[in-house]
Amino acid sequence: MTENDPTPSVGETPQDERNMCILVHVLAIFTHFLGPLIIWLLKKDQSREVGRHAIEVLNFCITIAIAGIVCSLLVFIIIGAILLPLLGLYALINLILGAVAASKNQFRPYPWTLRLLK
Repeated sequence: MTENDPTPSVGETPQDERNMCILVHVLAIFTHFLGPLIIWLLKKDQSREVGRHAIEVLNFCITIAIAGIVCSLLVFIIIGAILLPLLGLYALINLILGAVAASKNQFRPYPWTLRLLK
């Protein structure tokens, strides 16, 4: 895609779709699953790529929520107090890496994520 030619070449995501993909990952840092859910509901029929990123982030957020509940229960035997901050750091790092990959027009599947939504 050149500066004078507004049509993207084959295999390239238009800039506004790429920005929405980045936004899905960044919103998850601040709103957990709510921001990605809203974007997915609004954009799933308009953009396959945005929908794919949103579903991946939603699955990751659900997985982190389940792990957070387990860690919260384990606080009573001390190990949860150690695991809970580590889980938060793990989520933050992965969401940032997902946003960076989306900015490069790449899809990064999150590791150790339950694929509950398709």
